[in-house]
Amino acid sequence: MRLVQGYFELAVEALEPALARCRSAEFPIYVSRIASFLAAALASIGRIDDALPLINEAIQHSAVTNLRFSNSLVLSNCGRVCHLAGQHSEALAHARDAIDVARACGERGNEGWAECLLRELVSNGADSLAGIQDARGYYGAALTIAEGLGMLPLQAQCLYGLSRLHNTTGKGSFAEQLAAQATALCPETGMKLLLG
Repeated sequence: MRLVQGYFELAVEALEPALARCRSAEFPIYVSRIASFLAAALASIGRIDDALPLINEAIQHSAVTNLRFSNSLVLSNCGRVCHLAGQHSEALAHARDAIDVARACGERGNEGWAECLLRELVSNGADSLAGIQDARGYYGAALTIAEGLGMLPLQAQCLYGLSRLHNTTGKGSFAEQLAAQATALCPETGMKLLLG
């Protein structure tokens, strides 16, 4: 939860001992998930060199266990780490795979997070009209899922991302409205204020 809320250091503090426990064979089935969440938290605080080996471990362990439940989250976390590491094509591949796996497993919430990641990746380089329209489409898909499932943190992320996208296209007043909606959700969800 701390990772979603933006408290990355607290997430690292909680996830490091959890991963050690999983590795000690008490809960080996969770290694891929915990390793991927820890990698995402580490990458979010700039510790890319510590995060990348964890992503490799998560992918390898996921392949060995062949457990599909929540594998879409592992793939989304891998995509986020690759994005923060500057590995754009790998990040896009992980995000698209995460969406496919989430859909195949009927994991609508995880699909929403994966769509949110994909829109972030697409919107970062969206200087063409087609790129901007693609990013809006991914944001819209993620927001629809978030609203339908009552996922307030995802709603906040989507609204803020849409705000940034509209701001770059010269729709400043609409962008401000979206940012205000996103910011209003932050206290309700315990999230840090969205910046950047």
